Order: sequence, then structure tokens, then C-alpha cells
Amino acid sequence: MELTLVLFRRYVGQYFPKLAKLITANAKTLRIIGKIGLTEAIEGFNENVSVLTTFIFISLFKLSIALTRLSLINFDLVSKEQPELDNDELSLTSRFYIRRLAGLGACFDHLSYTCFTGFEITRMPVVFMLRRCKVKSLRLTMQSGVAIQDPPTPKVLLPDLQTLELVGSMEVRSDYLSRLFPSLERFEFQKQDLITGLIQRARVLSNYDFVIEPNINPIAAAC
Repeated sequence: MELTLVLFRRYVGQYFPKLAKLITANAKTLRIIGKIGLTEAIEGFNENVSVLTTFIFISLFKLSIALTRLSLINFDLVSKEQPELDNDELSLTSRFYIRRLAGLGACFDHLSYTCFTGFEITRMPVVFMLRRCKVKSLRLTMQSGVAIQDPPTPKVLLPDLQTLELVGSMEVRSDYLSRLFPSLERFEFQKQDLITGLIQRARVLSNYDFVIEPNINPIAAAC
């Protein structure tokens, strides 16, 4: 039986540590995971399950995470000390977690990633993670920043990427999309302001519909 796990948050910075155990326990049958944070993904996708025996870590087994769809956010990393979504510490921490995600052995055909800024598809560590996780379809929802920028010498970066969808006020600075992504079959860019726009019903910050309730921050509702 194939399982689906979808999480809904009430505010940014919210983190659910028990999710990791839930993901680990159902690793073989999970196929769709929606709206989990980077922290929860790192802990849940941890490739090796080990025990300490006489001060020696012995690997018991390796998890096999093979998803058809994964929806990730970085809002779980927002701290109380720096609650702003656009800050250097959040961007740095997010890049660190993305780099860790690349080494956990998890694979997902489709990735939906939501952040305020900082997810640069054509730069490390993002491009490395997308390769290692074998992503064929990507939906990025981002308010600001540069999502795609041609390298000094355009070359193939993601040979297996087939679908790319961008939603938000981000920038695309590329004249060589077909060279960067040679297998790309569909590219869609929905230019819109995610923060101040009067969007009451989404497919805005994820692949799952929600209705913004009164007095609820739209970012929090999407988390």
C-alpha cells in the first residue's frame, strides 16, 4: 500500500520533531510527502539507522526513500530571534540543509519548494541536490531573488529535468535554458506578488489547495 503524508502549519518557525520517526517508520511505502520543513526532511530521510554498541556505531539498515512527489519549505528554520523571512542567517542555514539533503540517498520525481528567497536553481548546493535526488519536475515558489542565472560558460546543469514551474516575483536571467536543461519539455513562469497579492485561494505556495482564513498570515497558511 502506498502512503501519502501532508502537513499543515499555523505559523512560520513551527517544527514537528515526531515527523522524522513517522517518515522513517513508513519509508518503504511513502510516495507523496507534502509541506514538510527542511529540518523534518533531513531527520526523516536519514539514510543510516545506527545503534551504539560498545562505542561503535553499527549500521542496521538503509532506508529506501523513493517518492513521486515531495513538497518542501524552509519556514521551519525561521528563528524567534530573526523572524524576518529575508535574512542572511535563514539563507545560509537553508543552503546547509539543502547540501545535507543531497547526501541522504532520497529520490523524488517531483519537488515543490517554497521559500521567500535564496533558492538558486543554477548554483550549488541546489543544483547538486537536484541531481543527486534525481528530480525530473520542479516547482519553485519564491517571492524574490534570482532563481536562474546563466553561468559564465553555459553548460548542462540538470540533464534530467523535464518540467520547470516558477511562481512568484523572482528573476530569471538566462538566454540558454535549453542548454542548461536539455531535457526540458515544459517551462512556466507565473509572475506574481505572493505577499501582497489578493490571492485567496492557492496553488500559490505549494501543490495543495488551501483557503486563507481571516486574520491568518498567508505565508503561515501555506506552511
